[in-house]
Amino acid sequence: MRKKFFTMLVTCAIVICFVGFDSMTAHADSINEIEPNNTKEEAQLIKANNQKPSDLPSEIFSAQIINGTTTSEDPDWYKVYLTAGTNYMSCNGNPYNFSIENESSSYYFQDKYWHSKQGITPYRLTIPESGYYYVKITGMTSTSSSYLFTIGGPTYDLGKIEVPSQEGSITMRSGSRTETANFRLANNNTIPRDAIVYLIRMDGLTTTSAKAVSVSNNQGNTISLQQYVWQKNGLATLNMEARDNWRATFTYHKNTTFTPTLVIRYVYPVIE
Repeated sequence: MRKKFFTMLVTCAIVICFVGFDSMTAHADSINEIEPNNTKEEAQLIKANNQKPSDLPSEIFSAQIINGTTTSEDPDWYKVYLTAGTNYMSCNGNPYNFSIENESSSYYFQDKYWHSKQGITPYRLTIPESGYYYVKITGMTSTSSSYLFTIGGPTYDLGKIEVPSQEGSITMRSGSRTETANFRLANNNTIPRDAIVYLIRMDGLTTTSAKAVSVSNNQGNTISLQQYVWQKNGLATLNMEARDNWRATFTYHKNTTFTPTLVIRYVYPVIE
C-alpha cells in the first residue's frame, strides 16, 4: 500500500530540512534519459539506488537519480537489477504514471505520482526475487513534462530537533564538579522512524559555562562535545537513534548558571 509522508508541527522546536532531488542532482549520479527507450526491448540500463545514511551529511550523494521527459504518447522504459525484499520507487518532478515488472511480467506494480515537485514521495515495493526489472514512465497528458526518480534502496533526508532540558536552568557550584540534565526523545513521534544522529550540539552555554560537556544515550554511547563550541559532528557511522533519552554531564568548578538546549541533527530514510 502506498504511504504518504507528512510534516508535523510540534510544541518543541523542530526543523525539517528537505533536500529533495532537485538540489541533490548537482552532487548525485544523475542519469539522463537516452532515446530510444520507448519499448521494453529498448529499455535503458540503470543502477539501483544504494544510498547510505552517512552519505547525505557528508554531501556524497551516491543516489543515482534518473532524469527524463515524457508524454502520454511517449513511454520511457528502464532496466534495473533489484535484490529480493523491500525496495522503494522514490518519485519527484511533475506528475506521471509508472509501472514496474520483471522479465516474464509475472510481477507487476503500477501507481501514479501526483505531487508535483513537493519533495520525495516513496512507494514501497516487495520484490519477490533478485533479478532484472523494468520501469515504465508515462506522462499524464500529451504535453511534455520532466520527471525524476530513484529505485532500489530508500533515499535519505535531513532534519533537526531542539529540546530544552527537563531540569530547566542548571546551576554549577564551586564545590561541585559535575551537574546533569536530561532530554527525553524516546517517545517523540515527530522524529522520523529510523532517524540516525549525525551531529549533537548543546545550546544555551557560553564558552566559559563549562570546562567539559558529554552527552550519553540509552544505547550506551557517550559523546564528548568539542570544547567552547559544544558540538560533535560526523556521528552517522555510530548508528545512534535520534529517538532516545539523552543525558548531558557538565563539568566545572566555578559558580555559574545556564539553560541548556540539546540540538540533534539527524538523517532519515524517506519511507513513509
